[in-house]
Amino acid sequence: MKEIHVTFAGIEKARDGQFSIIYIPENRQILLPGKRYKIVIDGLSYD
Repeated sequence: MKEIHVTFAGIEKARDGQFSIIYIPENRQILLPGKRYKIVIDGLSYD
């Protein structure tokens, strides 16, 4: 299982139908079907 630490910025659907997370500083990680990911969201807060 791949662990991804991010500062969350959003989620988008890629052109090929897969989803990707957008995180600061503006990098993207493609989430492949059938793979397991542990996404650790650093610094996420709500006002």
